[in-house]
Parts: sequence; C-alpha cells; structure tokens
Amino acid sequence: MSNDAGKFSDARIRKRGEIAVAVEIRVPCGIRTKGYLIDLSESGFRLECMSVLDSDRSFFLTIPTFAQLEAKVVWRNEYIYGCEFLQPLHTAIFEHILQKHPVFGQQP
Repeated sequence: MSNDAGKFSDARIRKRGEIAVAVEIRVPCGIRTKGYLIDLSESGFRLECMSVLDSDRSFFLTIPTFAQLEAKVVWRNEYIYGCEFLQPLHTAIFEHILQKHPVFGQQP
C-alpha cells in the first residue's frame, strides 16, 4: 500500500476536526479490533490501529453511541490509516461527533 497521501489532497475540500476517541473496527469476516480516531471530516478520518486493515476491503467503524459507518483504507503509514467513508457524514452528524468527543483539554 502506498505511503503517498498527497495524491488524495483533492479530496480534502471538507472541513477536518481533531478528535480523540477509542473506536471499534469490524472487518467483513466478523473479526473485531480496537482503534483510536485521531481526526475526522465529513468524507473520512485518520485512525491509529495496531491491526492490519486491508485496502481492498471495506470495514465498519463504530464510534461510541453512534451507528456503524462503512469505510475503506486510502493510505497507510505503519499503524496510522487514512480512511474514507463510503457514504459521507451529514454536516450535522459530523459536528455532533466532534462536539461529543473533543480532544483532551479542548472545550467542545
């Protein structure tokens, strides 16, 4: 998998927000693992995960108190993944997630 996130810069037209929240990841075969959401946009997110996620298969991300969201890996740099939602978040949902899970030390 490429480490070149630059070729995807065209997709970064949406606002991004820092976030700090533990999440659950479920791959299609049913295996579940844990990860940590680092930032979020309406179209995708950056995730720290010690498990290897395949770039050719989608997976489900569960943020506490929210429904599962389907996503795919766009780039990887060791244990940091850049991911894209298969269906972008609605602006109100995006803002609600950021408000509910602010970065430690920041006011919502």
